[in-house]
Amino acid sequence: MLDLPPQKTWVNILDLGAKGDGITDCTGILEKSIANHDVIYFPIGKYLVSNTLVLGDKTTLIGFHPSQTQLILKNETPGFIDAANAKPLIVAPKGASCSITGVGFNFGSNPGLIGIKWTTGTNSYMNDILYNERSDRSLIGKGQMHAVWITADGGGIFKNIWINDRKQKWLFM
Repeated sequence: MLDLPPQKTWVNILDLGAKGDGITDCTGILEKSIANHDVIYFPIGKYLVSNTLVLGDKTTLIGFHPSQTQLILKNETPGFIDAANAKPLIVAPKGASCSITGVGFNFGSNPGLIGIKWTTGTNSYMNDILYNERSDRSLIGKGQMHAVWITADGGGIFKNIWINDRKQKWLFM
């Protein structure tokens, strides 16, 4: 595993206005934070997201407990329900050096969702990541649902990845 950036470089997402209550949409704050900071720390909480987040070239997302620190998507979030036009919740850009560690994801019931589209370079990593199972079991098999889609020569280190749903999958292309 790669070392975490020095703690003095971290910015606490709560200090930037996120609530982490699972109710307040944090998408705008997260977008602004990613645009302005390389290292973002997420204290324990549920951070509601409603649109795709595109990481920067050196973005690092840090949490310390992936079942208690999660990015969540509500059931049937507009833009994520059409399986024929699936889109990612997180995009890690081609050739970047991104990392995500200690963060969980709850994708809700969204048949048009790709959890993370990973196209980053070899200096990237994901460690201690949890993907929770869907809350609506009736959607399984309807549309494509990938926890991580590694494509466009994406790579890096993947360690301690926990997927609680047998139907979620990794896709390598």
